[in-house]
Amino acid sequence: MTNNSSSKIFKNLDEQIQILLDKGLIIDDIEKTKVILLRENYFFISGYRHLFMKSKKRNQFIEGTTFEDLPDRSGKIKIDIDELSRKIANGDNEGI
Repeated sequence: MTNNSSSKIFKNLDEQIQILLDKGLIIDDIEKTKVILLRENYFFISGYRHLFMKSKKRNQFIEGTTFEDLPDRSGKIKIDIDELSRKIANGDNEGI
């Protein structure tokens, strides 16, 4: 069998969570995160992380990004409708 240097080594849930934490992601509920990682798959979730990263070169999440900010399998991103409505009403378009 040939050694393929691009192949990924399986990481258990604790290792996957540690990788996310090391990249600056905030995880409030470790057990809930484990359930979601089992259901959604780490690589599926990681596919969306570029939306929340400081830059492609810096493999770190934007400060304050939480696990709950990441999209679920449906591709939906959780947003705070009340906060969004307040920003629109106040003419604050920054970050929208």
